[in-house]
Amino acid sequence: MSDYILRAIDNKSEIRAFAAIMTDTCQRAQKIHALSPVVSSDMNKLLITAAIMQLMEKNDDALISLQLSGRENKVNLNAVATADGYLKCSAIVGTMNEKNMQSELKEGFLKLVRDIGMREPYISTVQVKDNNLGQAVQDYYAQSEQVESYVIFSDNNDEYMGLIVQLLPNAKAETIENLKKQFAELDWQNISALGAILEKLSLKIVDKQMVKYKCNCSREQMGKALISLGKEQLQSLIDDGEPLEMGCRFCKKTYTFTIADLHDLVV
Repeated sequence: MSDYILRAIDNKSEIRAFAAIMTDTCQRAQKIHALSPVVSSDMNKLLITAAIMQLMEKNDDALISLQLSGRENKVNLNAVATADGYLKCSAIVGTMNEKNMQSELKEGFLKLVRDIGMREPYISTVQVKDNNLGQAVQDYYAQSEQVESYVIFSDNNDEYMGLIVQLLPNAKAETIENLKKQFAELDWQNISALGAILEKLSLKIVDKQMVKYKCNCSREQMGKALISLGKEQLQSLIDDGEPLEMGCRFCKKTYTFTIADLHDLVV
């Protein structure tokens, strides 16, 4: 089953919504990073949100990075969404048990990094309370973009889904109250198709974006990272006399550089 995001809008252009089903992407992330159930739950939400945020961008080449850090910074999760619906993630979780992991992630911070190719990326941070990432995303939109939003995540029947509904600037008071009522009555657990959710909210699907987990790492990129260390540090690695292995934190692929390879980078 391929993953996708649906974009929808009402006929009065007062409400827009983005609904994602990303089971394959989330399951691949779990497998690559050997994520525990507690960490998987939060990583799934980061991947879904990053994918939707990237689709919202007017700049098609925008890169969206969502970073979740625990209360003591012992857990750091990162989901990255790029153009064409490509996603990847990384996780630093240490050796805590599930109980301590839950405690660490109960409070923390969610950082959004939006890179649209300008000199400096846009960065915004919101607090996460009671491990409620949906509320944190709503807070981000309210504080940073002044957009009232409603966010739901679900892993019902092992299908990983997310829905972000937003009020547009010309939304009338009646529309706002009606949306709040419909959203409160939405029985997510009994709806398996995203199309049914959008129909219940009286929204029309206008676009569909395919998404998948894909890392763009390469041997060339790793070589550039080594060059950035400078000649002195590269020479130190050469003097060690051992091949160097570099691993990608997003896909776990390893690249081996021999002494001869390192010599080529110094030149």
